Amino acid sequence: MSYFDIKAVSNSSLNYIDPESGGNPRLFRKFLDGQLDEKPSKSFEIGTLIHEELLEPGKLDIVPDNIPGPKTQDIIDRLWQRLYEDVDTGQAEELDLESLTDETWQAVIPADFYPKYTLQTKINRILRDGGQYWKALYSNQGKKIVDPATWHIVQGCIESIKMHQVANELILGNGFNAFDEAYAETEITFDIQWQAQDEPEVTVPIKAKVDRILLNHKEKTITLVDLKTTAKPLGRFEETVAMYHYYRQLAWYQMCLHTAYPEYTVDECYIVAVQTNKEYPCDVFKIDASYIKAGIDEYEKHLDRIAFHMARNNWGNSMETQLGCIHNLVLPDDPRVV
Repeated sequence: MSYFDIKAVSNSSLNYIDPESGGNPRLFRKFLDGQLDEKPSKSFEIGTLIHEELLEPGKLDIVPDNIPGPKTQDIIDRLWQRLYEDVDTGQAEELDLESLTDETWQAVIPADFYPKYTLQTKINRILRDGGQYWKALYSNQGKKIVDPATWHIVQGCIESIKMHQVANELILGNGFNAFDEAYAETEITFDIQWQAQDEPEVTVPIKAKVDRILLNHKEKTITLVDLKTTAKPLGRFEETVAMYHYYRQLAWYQMCLHTAYPEYTVDECYIVAVQTNKEYPCDVFKIDASYIKAGIDEYEKHLDRIAFHMARNNWGNSMETQLGCIHNLVLPDDPRVV
């Protein structure tokens, strides 16, 4: 089971309950019920590819022809995982996709994939658009397949990170001697007890996937490192941190790391940011404790909402509506400010 198949509350899933991010209780309930696919964003995928290629060079390969659209690619990926999940790398025997049963296809084709088409028409479209990608997966077992544009972005970002002394030290550990162990792509899952106002306490499943942690066993400290890619100028990265709630994400990671390493303290947090255009500039940002405090306040507010609805098992209306609250709108001093 992949990380994204684990049904637990992650930092990103908090957006489903956050009204300021377009979330609401019914949307979050759909997430809990598995009706919403928690798929990684394109920027998340590129960041993961950069990290993996940095740590294990040679794991990427380029498809000579265009990769199919994201929905078709996802179906082919699901099909590969379903058919070869228990097969050792390099031992998979090539299958004729046209010989697969309808039941196999139905298991991997989501309901929103051309819903008005017949099953056979859907299969024909997948075979037409995804046939080359399937062959590439078979020919490159154990590798991740990317299109040429993504390949160039990943390689450009990697070179930029290697050329940045501090980023190189934090991501690769070259010349950085203040830690004893380093872990990448650390997955953490656990249950937390949470109580919202006067409601009964509930159990909330939690998960996180942390880019990189550096452990100092003598001092019992953890240095948290998060790799971010952005198409926006690094000179305005503070705006990006606010827009995408990166401060909340790092605070969430701290909470999870405290559970996984109860005897350790996260003493420093860094974001290694790489711009995915204009020669791929790289910079390192040390995150102040004030950001972490703001992140804690924010995720606790969202956990309150989640626990409230879980305790009442009422996902029809917002917490405020169920408590009888009314929102007051006051015209700002400057009416041009909306």
